[in-house]
Amino acid sequence: MKSFLEWYLGIAPAQPGQGTRWSWQHQAPWPAWMPQWMVLVVSVAAIIYLGWVYRKDAQNASTGMRIGLTLLRLSVLVAVLLVLSELTLVVDRTGLPWVAVLIDDSASMGLEDRYDDAAEKSAVDRLSQASGSKTRSRLAIAQGLLTQDDAAFLKQLQAGHQLKVYRFSESAVAIATSDPDATSEEKDPIVAAIRALKADGDVTRPAEAVRKVLADFRGSLPSAIVILSDGITSSTDADRLSVVAETAAQRLVPIYTVGIGSEEAMHDLNLFDVLVDDVAFVGDPITFTGKLRSSGFKGKKVTIELRRKGSRQALTRKKVTAAEDGQTLPIEITWIPEEAGEYEFILEAVPQRGESDEANNAEVRQVSVREGRIRVLLADLEPRWEFRELKTLLEREKTVDLHTVLQEADLEYADQDVTAAPLRGRLPVNAEQLNGYDVIILGDLNPQYLTTGSLETLRNFVRDSGGGLIMIAGTQHNPVQYCGTPLEALLPIELDGVEVPSPDVPLPNEIRPQLTVEGRKSTPIFRFDANEQDSDTVWKNLPGFYWMISAPRVKAGATVFVEHPTRMGDGRKLPIILMHRFGAGKVLFHATDETWLWRRKVGDLYFGRYWIQAIRYLSRTRLLGQSKSAELRSDRLVYQRGDAVNLRVRFYDEKQIPKEKDGVAVIVERRGAGSQEVALVRVPQAPNVFEGQLRRAVDGSYHAWVARPEFPENSPSTDFRIEAPVRELKLRGMDRAELSRAAVVTRGRYYGLATASSLPEDIPRGRPVAIHSEDPIRIWNRWEVLVVFCTLLTIEWLLRKRLRLV
Repeated sequence: MKSFLEWYLGIAPAQPGQGTRWSWQHQAPWPAWMPQWMVLVVSVAAIIYLGWVYRKDAQNASTGMRIGLTLLRLSVLVAVLLVLSELTLVVDRTGLPWVAVLIDDSASMGLEDRYDDAAEKSAVDRLSQASGSKTRSRLAIAQGLLTQDDAAFLKQLQAGHQLKVYRFSESAVAIATSDPDATSEEKDPIVAAIRALKADGDVTRPAEAVRKVLADFRGSLPSAIVILSDGITSSTDADRLSVVAETAAQRLVPIYTVGIGSEEAMHDLNLFDVLVDDVAFVGDPITFTGKLRSSGFKGKKVTIELRRKGSRQALTRKKVTAAEDGQTLPIEITWIPEEAGEYEFILEAVPQRGESDEANNAEVRQVSVREGRIRVLLADLEPRWEFRELKTLLEREKTVDLHTVLQEADLEYADQDVTAAPLRGRLPVNAEQLNGYDVIILGDLNPQYLTTGSLETLRNFVRDSGGGLIMIAGTQHNPVQYCGTPLEALLPIELDGVEVPSPDVPLPNEIRPQLTVEGRKSTPIFRFDANEQDSDTVWKNLPGFYWMISAPRVKAGATVFVEHPTRMGDGRKLPIILMHRFGAGKVLFHATDETWLWRRKVGDLYFGRYWIQAIRYLSRTRLLGQSKSAELRSDRLVYQRGDAVNLRVRFYDEKQIPKEKDGVAVIVERRGAGSQEVALVRVPQAPNVFEGQLRRAVDGSYHAWVARPEFPENSPSTDFRIEAPVRELKLRGMDRAELSRAAVVTRGRYYGLATASSLPEDIPRGRPVAIHSEDPIRIWNRWEVLVVFCTLLTIEWLLRKRLRLV
C-alpha cells in the first residue's frame, strides 16, 4: 500500500539500498491559547451533540441509520479540520546505516611479528599473501583481512551498511567511501585505496582518530566503528583508545576491534649506519663502524661478523652485549686485507633465535683494496704552521705516500728531508709527473715561480684526470694573485672583492666557525665521531680561528661546508671551507690556514681525522674509477620516515647530457628488498642538472645508481638511509588489553585473527539514515480532499432527503 501511495503521489521509487520514511506536518485548527483538555472536552461535546440531534430529528429512522448520519457529519467536520490544519506529508529518502572502518597505518604497523601458534601463523601467511605485499607486516595482515577472497569481508559489511574507510595514525583521514549504486568494477577503488596504505605514521593517537570519526558523523552516528590496529599508543595516555570509549558508549556507538600483531615483546636486531673508507691498502687495517639497535635481547651476547658477499666464511667476528631495548650500541670491527681487489663486504649481526626481522641485520659496503698508497703532493711558499703540522701528520700516516715542495726553502732542504728529495724543490711541470699523484695540496704558492704551462698542467690534472686539489689561503699569494692565471678557474670563489687581512694584525675575537647543513649531511669529511650527535659536539668544542680571508662571492655550483658565524658576504655568510667540482675532479678551498689549532690538547685526534678524511674523499674519483662525466647525490645521508629523498645528477661531460628533459632514470634499491625507478627531470636554470624525488619510502638502507643514460665507466651511485621515528617504535608488542577494554566499554567485541572473519555478522543493523527530503506534499490542498468533502456532503444530503429530514 505504501509503495502504491508513493507511486500515486508522484514520488520517485527508491534506489537499491534506499527506502522512504513518512512524517506529517500540520498546525492546530483551534486557537493557540486553547489547552489540550479543552479541545478534548469540545470534541466530546460535539460528538454528543451530533448524536443527540440525529436521535431527535430522525426518530423514525433505524439506529444504524442515525449512527451512519452522525459518522457522515463527523467525517465532514474532520475534512474541514484537515484543510484548516494544512496537513502536509514529508517523505524522507533513507539509505543504509553507516559503519566506519579505521586502519592503523602508524610506523608500528610496519613491524613483522613472530607467531608460535601454528594456526595463527597459517592465518598470517594467508592474509599477508592475500594483501599482495612481499612482507608479513601488521599492516599487510590488515590489508589481507579486508581484501582477501575478492574483498568478501567488505562485501559482507556492505550488504547491510554503507562503509567509510579511514586510515589513522595522528588523526583519522578518510580514504574511501562505499557507493550502493556502484557496479562491481567501480568497487575496486576501495580495495585499491586499502592496498595503497603504507605504515609511515610518526605517532599513534587512537582516541583522536575516533573523536574525528564521531565528529564526521555527528548528524547521523554510525552503527559501529571497526578498528584494525595493534592497540599501541605512542603519544600520551590521553590518546589511548579506552579514553574515548566512554564518549562512544554515551552516543551508543559500539567499537569492534581487531588485534593485529603479537603480544610478545618484539625480538629484533638492527644494524645500521655502517661506515668504512672506500679505499684501503693491502696490509693496512680496514675499520668498519656501525650501530646496533636491539629489542628483546637485553644483556644477551650478539656475534658481529664480517664476511665477503657470496661467502658464508667469516673474515673476522666479535661478540658484543645487546643494550637496553631501543638503545643503540656502537660497533667497531677491524680486518687487515692481504690481497688487492674490488670487494663487497657484509657486516652482519648474526640472527638470533626468535628474531622477527632478519633483513635489517646486515649492511653491504664496497671497498677498493689497493696495493699502493694515496699519493699526495704538499706544496707551499714557506714552512708556516699549517704546512709543518700537516707534513708531520702525513709522514706518519701509513696510507699516504707524501712528497713536499717549499718554494723558499734552503738548498739543503731537499737533501735533508726525504719527502722533498724526489722533486728537489720543484713542482712537476709535465702531465706524466703530475698524474703520478692522487691529491695535491697547494698552500701560499707564488705563481711567478711557475710557468703558464705548469699551471695549465695543474688545471688539466683536476679537470681531465679527476685529481683532487686542496687550496689553502695565505697572506701573500693564494688566492688573490691567481687572478688571470689558469688557477683562477679552479677556485670555488670569485676573486672580485676578496680581502686579505695582514697577519701582523690578528682578529680581535676568536672565530667559531659553523658547519652548514651540507657540511653535516652531504660529506664524511667533518665526521669526527661515529655518532652524528657526538660528532657535532666535537665540532662545537674545537678551537676557533684568528685569521681568514673574506671572500664574499661564491661561484655557482660550489658547496659551502663551513661558514663564518656572523659576518655576511654577498647574500650569505662568509665561507671558510667550501668545494666545487671542476671537470672530473674536486677542489676544496680553505679561507684560513689555522686548522692546526685543532691539535690543542688532543694532538692529531681531530686535526688528523679531518685531513685524512678530506684527502681520501678527494682521491676517490681517481682511485675508484668512478664516472668522471656525472655525479649522483642525495641531499642528506639520513632521512626520517615521510621525508622526501631529493636525488640530483650533475653532468660534467656535455656529450653525456641527455637531450630529453626527462632523460635520466635512477634505480633505488632497498637492502634485502625490491627496487624502483625514479625519473629525474632537467632543472631549467641548470641544463646539466637533473633532479627528482623518492617519496613515501619505507625504513631501511638504500643504494641508488643511474640507470639511464648509460656510462662507459662505473655508473654514478650513492647511498642513504631512512629511519622510523624513535618514539613510534618504543612500544612494539600488541596491546590486546587496550583493544579489549574499548570494545567492552562500548558493548562491542574484540577479535583475534582467527575469529575476525565473523565480525561482519555481529555488526548491529542500525537505523536507516536520512539522505534527503522530497518536496512536501500539501494533502489539504489536493483535489482529492475536495472530492471527499463534497461526496460526504452529497451522501448525507441524499440520506436526509430520503428520510424527509430536509
